[in-house]
Amino acid sequence: MVYGSLNSCWYDARVVHVRHTPRPHRLSYRLPFFWLDVDQLSALGQRLRWLGVERPGLFAFYSSDHLDGRGPVGERARAFLIENGLPPAGCARVFLLTLCRQWGYVFHPVSFFFSFDSAGEFTCLLAEVNNTFGERHCYLVPAYDGERWRDWWRGRVRKVMHVSPFTRREGAEYEFRWQLPGDRLRVHVREVEEGLPVLDATLSGQRQTLTDRALAGLAVRFPWVSLKVTAAIHWEAVKLWMKGVPFFHQPPPSPEQRAQQSLWTKLEAPARMVRRDQAQGGATWKIPFPERSRD
Repeated sequence: MVYGSLNSCWYDARVVHVRHTPRPHRLSYRLPFFWLDVDQLSALGQRLRWLGVERPGLFAFYSSDHLDGRGPVGERARAFLIENGLPPAGCARVFLLTLCRQWGYVFHPVSFFFSFDSAGEFTCLLAEVNNTFGERHCYLVPAYDGERWRDWWRGRVRKVMHVSPFTRREGAEYEFRWQLPGDRLRVHVREVEEGLPVLDATLSGQRQTLTDRALAGLAVRFPWVSLKVTAAIHWEAVKLWMKGVPFFHQPPPSPEQRAQQSLWTKLEAPARMVRRDQAQGGATWKIPFPERSRD
């Protein structure tokens, strides 16, 4: 699928969680999710008074809130994707679907990077998952490793980071299903344990224009959006505990988590190289990777 030039925007979104076992449980709440072109962040921050980019604002975006937090988010995302085998041309455009800081605070349960090649073809989804214990892990779902049905993309990865004390890490998988964001936003994540669905999380919404007027309205509608997310997580945890859902203590970091942390350290040099190339007006990416076949 060839992707058009959708500008940065925000989505009036609803998040729905449905737990199937061992006790049924459901929650639903609305949030403003931002769809940001990582290469146009500076220009966006200059155009919008109420969206701070690397500065305070009614809503604010900081690269340090994502990935390893060291360096511009676009550079770090591309370095990570290339190190994991994506050709440089495969991440010509990268968009980030995420929450922004409000009153200087944000917690992202999950953010999504969508990568496209120079022809506008979708190449991969990178799901950045955070837990309330201060850990973060990125799950990569290449388009050519996933499945597709009509305009839905699908992919599955093994769960390697503890997220909720009411779900297990060992023996669990995430099943991702999504459509490329346009006028509508649709992302679905199912957690599966031993082949059985445990939890379904759905993010859906309607595209809205990103303007100062819209941001001011969002500040009124969602005055404490980030605190609301954190408070909701802990309140729902209390309700699950009262329902008698089994509790799983946080295990030590998995080998995959430790490997990814080592990878981020390794990627410091490519990020510096990218900044140097940009400053010199040269090619942004010079790491030689073979082009992926389109057969």
